[in-house]
Amino acid sequence: MGASPSYVFFVEVITRGQADKGGRCPDGTITVARAGDNLGWTWFGSVQGELMVAVSTLARKTAR
Repeated sequence: MGASPSYVFFVEVITRGQADKGGRCPDGTITVARAGDNLGWTWFGSVQGELMVAVSTLARKTAR
């Protein structure tokens, strides 16, 4: 949906297993942003009327 040199923003629309149709997966938004050598990842959505946020840092696995 949107992007800049340091982030990208997606709208996630679930097509199978939708929470509002008896499934477990809600629609939401995902933002991925640069954080040094890592990526910051955030999901935001609504689950049964409750706002939910999931946040993580994604890092490359070092070669052994």
